[in-house]
Amino acid sequence: MIEVFGAFFLLLSAGTLWRFIPHVPEADTVRRSLGGVVMNFFLPALTFSVLFRAPVNAELWQIPITASACVIASLAIIYSFLVLAKKYLKGLTNPTFGALILAATWGNVTYLGLPTVTALLGEEYRRVPIYFDLLAMTPLLWTVGVMIAEHYGKKTTSEIGQSHSGVMMLRGIRTMLTLPPFWSACAGLLCNIAAIPVPEFMLKACALMGNAVPPMMIFSIGLALRMPHLHHLAWIIPPIIVKLLCAPYIGSLCAEAVGLQGNVLKATVLESAMPTMVLTMVIADRFSLDIDVLAQIIALSTIVSFFTVGLLWG
Repeated sequence: MIEVFGAFFLLLSAGTLWRFIPHVPEADTVRRSLGGVVMNFFLPALTFSVLFRAPVNAELWQIPITASACVIASLAIIYSFLVLAKKYLKGLTNPTFGALILAATWGNVTYLGLPTVTALLGEEYRRVPIYFDLLAMTPLLWTVGVMIAEHYGKKTTSEIGQSHSGVMMLRGIRTMLTLPPFWSACAGLLCNIAAIPVPEFMLKACALMGNAVPPMMIFSIGLALRMPHLHHLAWIIPPIIVKLLCAPYIGSLCAEAVGLQGNVLKATVLESAMPTMVLTMVIADRFSLDIDVLAQIIALSTIVSFFTVGLLWG
């Protein structure tokens, strides 16, 4: 465990230190470029190769149900807390309110969860983060998450007449359907279930590309990290508590209730314990939520997760 998280910490630190290297592209530019390469090429290849060889069984519904339960429960907890505590949290605007909801609800189940599960349990369990993310977490982000962001975000004059929840949900679904990992997951499962043969050289190429995904993901998280400001701690601590403590407890209860066992159960609980999802920054930026606070939560929750996941695993 120490060796695994020590290696992760070095990669994260390398991404964070990039900001201080002179005469190189800006960290945000590198992160967006690297994220585009991973999302459009390397992650789809990994997704296809993993799901093509994955066992077709009840995990296809057990893991997504657990992930959905974590999202819904975390959303309910953080929303209830913020409504009750809003009068005590000075300066809490709607854009910050929306950012805190996203931060507490959606976890970094692929960018950090995939490397963590792979390192701790082995490559044969890489299917768990993919099921957790592509069959539940990402669809809910681009539907429910988009509706939340639209409701609490700042609206321009041209957007006021277009901000209808049904319209925003349809836009979110369309965006999700353009994501290459979604279609590569469908292709991998289809070829697996229908026993469609795939040339071995293609599978080896996908495996090689897949091996590059974990280090690039962790490095890109480091590029996105920003240290929190002390005057924001009252805002950012509650979402971190929900994400790192409440969510894994809920995930554990739900995973056991639906019948998951052994290392698949462990991998699913690890996924539910992941820190705030980096991709929420894209949603927050699109709908003018409080990106600064969200970035601070991503940074602090990622650092704290090394300890909470370690305790969970131990």
